[in-house]
Amino acid sequence: MRTFYLLPIFLISFTTLKSQNHLQYKNIDVGFGGFSVMLKNHEIENESGGLTFNINNEFVINKNLISLNFISGGGAGSGYVSVGGDFSFYKVDALYGREFVATKWLSFDANAGIGYYHQKGKLYFTDYEFRESTINFPIKISMIFLSNNRVGFGFNANYDINKLNNTFAGNLFLRINILKN
Repeated sequence: MRTFYLLPIFLISFTTLKSQNHLQYKNIDVGFGGFSVMLKNHEIENESGGLTFNINNEFVINKNLISLNFISGGGAGSGYVSVGGDFSFYKVDALYGREFVATKWLSFDANAGIGYYHQKGKLYFTDYEFRESTINFPIKISMIFLSNNRVGFGFNANYDINKLNNTFAGNLFLRINILKN
């Protein structure tokens, strides 16, 4: 909950930079994919997985990328496979990164930052449930294929390091460029 107090600070900072013409809105990515997580610190340790939804807003200051990234994942029956259950999570991240242009139609983004991570789960046929939140240290790498100056598609790999469990999510996404190259 304490992490949500930081959100207004980030928004005020972005608004201030935008008003000084330093910050430019670069693109928005929307995608779907899957995740894998090794659940620990619960009644049963087990690997879980499922589907994800991803929205990433990217801004640029000079050649530096600033991103606000949201990923949500889960599904019924996705966790505790051997005994039955479900697991879901969402995360909101503020990321810093750089873009590496390989060719006119191919580029790569590398990002790292800090965020908020929330997970919940339930074992079927028992009354065991959990809800937990923590600070998250995300790493994200994206490969982008540009079909033209406005639209592209790609793949991003997201790895989250936190005290609850480490999560990997891979997403295919559609990119809409706002800032002309």
